[in-house]
Amino acid sequence: MREELSSVAKQGTIKYNFSRISVLISAILGIIAVFSPLIDIPLSGKSSLIAFNKWLGIIFILNSLFSFFLIFKNRFSLFWISGFAQFFLTILLYFTIESKLQEYQKIINSYPESSGIIEKVINNTQYIDYTWILLITSSILLILVASLMAPLKKTRKI
Repeated sequence: MREELSSVAKQGTIKYNFSRISVLISAILGIIAVFSPLIDIPLSGKSSLIAFNKWLGIIFILNSLFSFFLIFKNRFSLFWISGFAQFFLTILLYFTIESKLQEYQKIINSYPESSGIIEKVINNTQYIDYTWILLITSSILLILVASLMAPLKKTRKI
């Protein structure tokens, strides 16, 4: 019986340490992603999230700081909020960029005489993959920690 309890305690400690490290990595990735190049627009260069949409960048930073706060307060049950917020903010960012590009395309179509160079610029606009990977990895890590720590909280009451 005593060995079973020590086994459960060891598993709990491993999950706890893994969760803390995962959240720290996730929050750091989230902050790095805000300042990393997000989109590459020919002629104007690379643009970061904070340069593309300042308010959305600030919300990403606040969400990462909220994750730091939660880890230091040991409030693992609230990582569901932080993880899904990060995930939905990433989706919102993608659709915001797509809507801007479609808006520019409509402007180009309304002035056919000036569509040559501008249309090439919009068609050659590229997403920078590693920033999107940072954003998605950050949200997945937060959701993973929330799911790992939910059953652990029940076993610690024994």
